[in-house]
Amino acid sequence: MTEVEIKTIAKDAAREAVQEFLLVLGVDVTTAPAKLELQQDFAHLRKERLAIGRVRDKIYATIAGSAVTFVIGAVGYYVTHGH
Repeated sequence: MTEVEIKTIAKDAAREAVQEFLLVLGVDVTTAPAKLELQQDFAHLRKERLAIGRVRDKIYATIAGSAVTFVIGAVGYYVTHGH
Protein backbone atom coordinates (compact mmCIF):
# COMPACT_ATOMS: atom_id res chain seq x y z
CA MET A 1 0.00 0.00 0.00
CA THR A 2 1.37 3.40 -0.96
CA GLU A 3 1.59 6.46 1.24
CA VAL A 4 -1.08 8.19 -0.87
CA GLU A 5 -3.45 5.26 -0.38
CA ILE A 6 -2.83 5.28 3.38
CA LYS A 7 -3.52 9.01 3.58
CA THR A 8 -6.71 8.62 1.54
CA ILE A 9 -7.95 5.84 3.81
CA ALA A 10 -7.09 7.87 6.92
CA LYS A 11 -8.88 10.97 5.59
CA ASP A 12 -11.96 8.95 4.64
CA ALA A 13 -12.04 7.28 8.07
CA ALA A 14 -11.65 10.61 9.87
CA ARG A 15 -14.37 12.22 7.75
CA GLU A 16 -16.75 9.34 8.43
CA ALA A 17 -15.99 9.38 12.18
CA VAL A 18 -16.65 13.11 12.42
CA GLN A 19 -19.90 12.80 10.45
CA GLU A 20 -21.09 9.97 12.71
CA PHE A 21 -20.13 11.96 15.81
CA LEU A 22 -22.05 15.00 14.59
CA LEU A 23 -25.06 12.82 13.71
CA VAL A 24 -25.04 11.47 17.28
CA LEU A 25 -25.23 15.11 18.42
CA GLY A 26 -28.13 15.70 16.02
CA VAL A 27 -26.19 17.64 13.40
CA ASP A 28 -26.51 16.50 9.79
CA VAL A 29 -23.55 17.47 7.61
CA THR A 30 -24.12 15.01 4.78
CA THR A 31 -25.30 17.64 2.28
CA ALA A 32 -23.81 20.95 1.17
CA PRO A 33 -26.83 22.99 2.41
CA ALA A 34 -26.59 21.29 5.82
CA LYS A 35 -22.88 22.13 6.04
CA LEU A 36 -23.58 25.75 5.11
CA GLU A 37 -26.32 25.96 7.73
CA LEU A 38 -23.94 24.64 10.40
CA GLN A 39 -21.32 27.20 9.37
CA GLN A 40 -23.92 29.94 9.63
CA ASP A 41 -24.95 28.68 13.07
CA PHE A 42 -21.35 28.85 14.26
CA ALA A 43 -20.93 32.34 12.77
CA HIS A 44 -24.08 33.46 14.59
CA LEU A 45 -22.83 31.99 17.87
CA ARG A 46 -19.52 33.83 17.46
CA LYS A 47 -21.34 37.14 16.84
CA GLU A 48 -23.49 36.55 19.93
CA ARG A 49 -20.42 35.75 22.04
CA LEU A 50 -18.66 38.90 20.92
CA ALA A 51 -21.78 41.02 21.48
CA ILE A 52 -22.20 39.64 24.99
CA GLY A 53 -18.56 40.46 25.69
CA ARG A 54 -19.11 44.06 24.60
CA VAL A 55 -22.21 44.36 26.78
CA ARG A 56 -20.32 42.90 29.74
CA ASP A 57 -17.51 45.42 29.25
CA LYS A 58 -20.03 48.29 29.20
CA ILE A 59 -21.68 46.99 32.38
CA TYR A 60 -18.32 46.84 34.15
CA ALA A 61 -17.49 50.37 32.98
CA THR A 62 -20.87 51.62 34.24
CA ILE A 63 -20.37 49.96 37.62
CA ALA A 64 -16.86 51.40 37.93
CA GLY A 65 -18.11 54.86 36.93
CA SER A 66 -20.91 54.65 39.48
CA ALA A 67 -18.47 53.62 42.21
CA VAL A 68 -16.14 56.52 41.38
CA THR A 69 -19.09 58.94 41.35
CA PHE A 70 -20.23 57.62 44.73
CA VAL A 71 -16.76 58.04 46.25
CA ILE A 72 -16.41 61.57 44.88
CA GLY A 73 -19.89 62.42 46.15
CA ALA A 74 -19.14 60.96 49.59
CA VAL A 75 -15.86 62.89 49.84
CA GLY A 76 -17.59 66.07 48.70
CA TYR A 77 -20.37 65.58 51.27
CA TYR A 78 -17.81 64.92 54.02
CA VAL A 79 -15.79 68.02 53.09
CA THR A 80 -18.80 70.36 52.87
CA HIS A 81 -20.49 69.12 56.04
CA GLY A 82 -17.28 69.08 58.09
CA HIS A 83 -17.49 65.87 60.03
